[in-house]
Amino acid sequence: MSLIAATGLRAARPAMRKMDVQRMGRRFITPGPNWHFPFNFTRTTNRALALKFGGALGFAFCVPFVAIWWHWNRPGGLNHSKA
Repeated sequence: MSLIAATGLRAARPAMRKMDVQRMGRRFITPGPNWHFPFNFTRTTNRALALKFGGALGFAFCVPFVAIWWHWNRPGGLNHSKA
């Protein structure tokens, strides 16, 4: 290992140690473990949760199929080709 690389590694060690200690002190960096869900499921009933979950999944699953239909049926699309 070259002298320049060894010096750089030695200088980086204290900074890495400090960063690891700071990282271990936090449990969640984000607002909570469930912040990425499109609805709050901690304070809802089972029926409301099922409706919200079904609506979100239904919408997310439907989007690609609507995009394909739109692409096929637009003017100049696959259903309107002049072949």
